[in-house]
Amino acid sequence: MPFDGLATAKISQELHQELQNSRVMRVYQPDRHTIHLHLRLPGENRVLAIAAESGRARLHTTTEQRENPLTPPAFCMLLRKYLEPSRIMAIQQKDFERIVYIVLETHNESGGRDEKTLILEAMGRHSNVLLTHADGRILDALFRFPPEANAARVIMPQTTYQHPPAQGKKDAAKVTKEVFLTDLRLMERNTTVKKGLQDLYQGLGPFAAQEIVARAGLATKTVRQGTSEADWHRLWECLQVILEAVRPDTPAYMGTYRGKPDFFAYPTVQVEETTEYPNLDTVLDSFYTERVKAERIQKEASALSRQLQTYLKRLKRKEGLQKQALGEANQADQWRKYGELITANLHAFDKGMKSATVVDYYDAEQPALVIPLDSTLSPSDNAQRYFKRYRKAQRSQKHTKQQLRKAQAERRYLEETLVHIALADSIETLAEIREELVNEGYIKPPRKAKRVPKRAAAGWDEYVSSAGSSILVGRNNSQNDALTFRVARPNDLWFHAQKIAGSHVVLRNQGAVAEECIAEAALLAAFFSKARTSPKVTVDYTERRYVRKPQGARPGFVIYDHFQSILVNPAETSLPRRLPRRTAANTE
Repeated sequence: MPFDGLATAKISQELHQELQNSRVMRVYQPDRHTIHLHLRLPGENRVLAIAAESGRARLHTTTEQRENPLTPPAFCMLLRKYLEPSRIMAIQQKDFERIVYIVLETHNESGGRDEKTLILEAMGRHSNVLLTHADGRILDALFRFPPEANAARVIMPQTTYQHPPAQGKKDAAKVTKEVFLTDLRLMERNTTVKKGLQDLYQGLGPFAAQEIVARAGLATKTVRQGTSEADWHRLWECLQVILEAVRPDTPAYMGTYRGKPDFFAYPTVQVEETTEYPNLDTVLDSFYTERVKAERIQKEASALSRQLQTYLKRLKRKEGLQKQALGEANQADQWRKYGELITANLHAFDKGMKSATVVDYYDAEQPALVIPLDSTLSPSDNAQRYFKRYRKAQRSQKHTKQQLRKAQAERRYLEETLVHIALADSIETLAEIREELVNEGYIKPPRKAKRVPKRAAAGWDEYVSSAGSSILVGRNNSQNDALTFRVARPNDLWFHAQKIAGSHVVLRNQGAVAEECIAEAALLAAFFSKARTSPKVTVDYTERRYVRKPQGARPGFVIYDHFQSILVNPAETSLPRRLPRRTAANTE
């Protein structure tokens, strides 16, 4: 459901109960749209996330640990100036709208007590976060709107805060039954009940209005003239049930709505199966943390893929030209034969001939062979022309083969990297891939290189087989190299999908290896490969001692022998149990 007035009402009440009298110890701004208030409560620390991003505006406490920029943005610095330290006095909703006031007790320059209000306006693409004085003067905002941008509602420092324009709707929590029934009676006859409720009452978004209609037993497209007074009474009762369900002491839910994960501030009849949580705060943290994480991963993966696809397209074109050149170079013996046959038959040629027919003495059957000639050259010069082409082809053949092998190796590397990007499930893994691509020269480093702390390696994945053996899975080329050549022992079993880009997988060998362990390790190698969705994937495996890296080979590329093969189905078989991710720094 959207973060509508009902969700805003419930979360603001919950947070008021949870965070009242908490102390603001530190303020961070991990991205352009999000503010994190680090709070201190008796015996515990909490982080309040306030986000003003279009489509994701909300507030809730969070357990997610975000990386913060080295240089805080200007608005973050202002919040630090006025709110470190401060105390939350109240968290309140404005008139059932998607507006929340966080009232804070602060200190003024003379050391006396003061009051500031941090305001979240969760208004879609117009969402914003503002800090105001007690008298309503704006100190600053996450997004400023000068008079030339919005003359009707200026948001600039030292201007007076004005609420977003009223929509003329009634507060759904304050309307009486008599007024509600009158509103339905006066509703346009051809207006759907769902749209009528949305237009009449503040706080009811499309999902909430549909929920009331569904609970009343009416169809989604039921219009006003198709209802009776009994229907109106049921609609009133259903509205009261929902309003009662958004108290701070009621549970919240998660489920799948229209094919996508979603959250619900109250029980819903629109979704058959939902999971109950103790409060909306917990639900929002889980829902948005995973959603933001997935979107960040998708955005970074798409950016990396686009850059590599450009290189891959050029490389394939280059590889095609090299193959063409090699095909021409492979005709070197033919040019030599033409030259020798012309030399042996000089007496039979005259200048001006465009071709000559000779006996091919190099063929046991000695067939007639037609040799193209340049009519402007003498027979001797034609022979020398073919010898020159022969020598040139001979010289270029070796070079072209080297260049083609180099291009093919580079293509395999790019294709392998694209698979790792597509299968990445963390920003850390993608960051390692980006760093590797910078080192390999495919991505330019930032223009203004600032001193940054060395990023901890994301670390490979670790699984446990049904027999208790450890299975390690590399998630990018750098991890594959480290896993295979620095972590795996000589007698550990090494797995890779046959002739397909994918991850290196290592099965720890503690002696006799059970067949089910080999099958499970092979399954992981197939799952983390380009053939993840295929019903049949051949996986090669051998002892680590038989895996080698050619000199000068790109990250992730190896050769191996003494291998066996196993056929697995990654599309239907469940994976072994995965352990929490370990970093390269603490994994041995």
